[in-house]
Amino acid sequence: MLLNDFFTVIRSTAENQEITAFIMIRPGHPVFDGHFPGQPVVPGVCMVQTVKELLEQQQGKKLFLRESSQMKFLQLLAPSETDELQVSIPFQPADKEGLLRISATIRKQDALIFKMKGVFSEESTSI
Repeated sequence: MLLNDFFTVIRSTAENQEITAFIMIRPGHPVFDGHFPGQPVVPGVCMVQTVKELLEQQQGKKLFLRESSQMKFLQLLAPSETDELQVSIPFQPADKEGLLRISATIRKQDALIFKMKGVFSEESTSI
């Protein structure tokens, strides 16, 4: 779990089927020891996990990323240069099969850093 360890939420809203969160990344997190020493960069998987955890927090349940039709990492994100990041997650309510469709972006000021489209479902305990 990255929430409150890798990143913290400064403020967030969830209305009209859209989550908007302003977050801060902790530059001293151990993930940066290996990604990359001397020139740390936020790993793409951490951006995806951030979206997932913010969505889980809003939905009040564990979710599983079932599908991603688009995932683009548009700029490197150095934690030492990062002030506040804006994470926007418009979503459609779960359909009759329990699938939750989302679009998400992460921005630093006006710069688009990351975008994705995906489908989540409630996390299953079976393999």
